Amino acid sequence: MKQDKRKLRYLMCLLLCLQLWLTDLCLPEAAAVGLNNSLKVRQIISINSDYSKPHEVFNYALSPSKESPAAPLPENARQEYIFGLYGDEERSLDLRFSQVGTYVYELRQLPSDNKYVQQDFSVYTITIRVVNTVRGVEAEVSMILNQDKQKTDQLTYHNHYEMPNPGGSGSIGDNEDNSTDKQEPAIQSIAKKIGLLSKTGNIRSVYEYVGVVLIISGLFLFLLYRKREAEAQKVDD
Repeated sequence: MKQDKRKLRYLMCLLLCLQLWLTDLCLPEAAAVGLNNSLKVRQIISINSDYSKPHEVFNYALSPSKESPAAPLPENARQEYIFGLYGDEERSLDLRFSQVGTYVYELRQLPSDNKYVQQDFSVYTITIRVVNTVRGVEAEVSMILNQDKQKTDQLTYHNHYEMPNPGGSGSIGDNEDNSTDKQEPAIQSIAKKIGLLSKTGNIRSVYEYVGVVLIISGLFLFLLYRKREAEAQKVDD
């Protein structure tokens, strides 16, 4: 009788171990299918003058690192995923994982042909772990490293427009006859070329001009109305 109970216990332990082994074997291939995660990438634009911020598109590339060449990319892209950010913009990159594991990515900004912008060429290394937990299969960003190998929790790029300084060093046409009056039209031409709006002072002058025109037009219409009203009274008399 005791031997039968002992055999039954051994059999139950064997079945339990087999069940746990099968669970661990099957989860990496099936339980993580269709698991989604996203990365948020932010672009910040600044400028050293009173021109408005330009709304220019800068391109970025997300690619799997050599450590995990099979890492999935957004929109089923292969080798690398190219996307653009417009002005001050934040974008989510959706990733879809099919099995548990560790996935490593690299994010970088691509060079622009605009020579008046100082681009942020930081390269981020992003590690995402897809793991089995008591709550099920989960994906989490376990680490983000910048190019200095320092940990960070944001994927942020700062692009700065450096407009020429009239009369100062590095200004357009760097010579003795390079006066502010001559530089200003050149700077405005550059601003127009790269999509910058007029200076705040110029816009204010336009508003003042429009206001004066509206006031004069109103006075003219008022006087015309009074004249016609007086003529109408004479006809009635």
